[in-house]
Amino acid sequence: MNIELGQLPDGSLVMGCANALSPSLCRIEVVRDQKVLRLVYEGIDDDEGYLPWEVQNDNLAHLADAPSILVVHEEHAVLKGYDVPLIQVGL
Repeated sequence: MNIELGQLPDGSLVMGCANALSPSLCRIEVVRDQKVLRLVYEGIDDDEGYLPWEVQNDNLAHLADAPSILVVHEEHAVLKGYDVPLIQVGL
């Protein structure tokens, strides 16, 4: 999965995905000590219901202050976006 993390002019975070994401995405966890984002889906066990994505060091500071993140992806040539809570996990 191709994921890009960015920041909008108003300071909000945005995550762009080349692939369509399931609408059951319920939250994104920032696991600080492992430097990964976990995309957690509703109705799927925590052990198997997440997709880890490695975060670069310069993005960790932006993620620490954000309460949510705008997820944008393309589905059938239509751009879709929605806000997802950003949860801090670990140290």
